[in-house]
Amino acid sequence: MTETVVTTNNLMELILIAAVAANGVIGCDNAIPWHIPGEQARFKETTWGHCLLMGRKTWDSIGRALPGRHSIVVTRNMNFKAEGGEVVYSLPEGIAIAQSRQAAKLFIIGGEQIFRLALAQADTLLLSRLDQAVPGDVFFPSFTSPPFQLTKTEKISGPVPYRIETWQRLDKFDVAAAS
Repeated sequence: MTETVVTTNNLMELILIAAVAANGVIGCDNAIPWHIPGEQARFKETTWGHCLLMGRKTWDSIGRALPGRHSIVVTRNMNFKAEGGEVVYSLPEGIAIAQSRQAAKLFIIGGEQIFRLALAQADTLLLSRLDQAVPGDVFFPSFTSPPFQLTKTEKISGPVPYRIETWQRLDKFDVAAAS
């Protein structure tokens, strides 16, 4: 699938948000293959009040629109309905919907194909990183530094310790700082 690159406006931050195992796994059999106490609550707190963009398989795995957020679902299926969500047929169309809502942030929440398509346009990667490898069939795309730079790491202790990494695109924020 080829995708047209859409430049997001300077007012909307495009953020990829995911929980990622040490081996890059983000899913298995259309589900998150782990449960980390508090991690989903952090996701809710972070994304509350913002637009979420996801692929159809991610929508199906969640099973409903998430409260307090505007859900945009990308699918190739022209007959697909997402009760409580908005259906689009390409990533650029989904970004345009968020822009038309004057969203300050657009969170891309998966899955693998949508992450791959959106990575080239992402301003920020917000990753909950597990230290252990987990079996799975869906992976977060690899990325490099540059253009992304690790700007913050927060260690979370608990039964399953993890860390939250914030990666920001250097060229976008360098240009903004110079203006």
